[in-house]
Amino acid sequence: MYFDKSPDIDHRTIGGEAFIITAEDSKIHSLNAVGTWVFDRCDGKTSLAAIVDSVVEEFSVERETAANDVEKFIHSLETRGMIRRVVA
Repeated sequence: MYFDKSPDIDHRTIGGEAFIITAEDSKIHSLNAVGTWVFDRCDGKTSLAAIVDSVVEEFSVERETAANDVEKFIHSLETRGMIRRVVA
């Protein structure tokens, strides 16, 4: 499964934190360092499994914990229209 950033957002990373403006409601959303790490890898080319692997390696967490947290976070981003699924 792959995800890409929605064309309906604008985003910038400042000081290691992503700021995302959603066009639908013109709200600014901020992500912490881990959220930014995951969001940056939603590039349409990196699989969900590879994103989880990178979180495990970068943040030294258990794979099961990382998988659960990343999947919930990805779902949240998708629900808010910040990312979208890519059909491979």
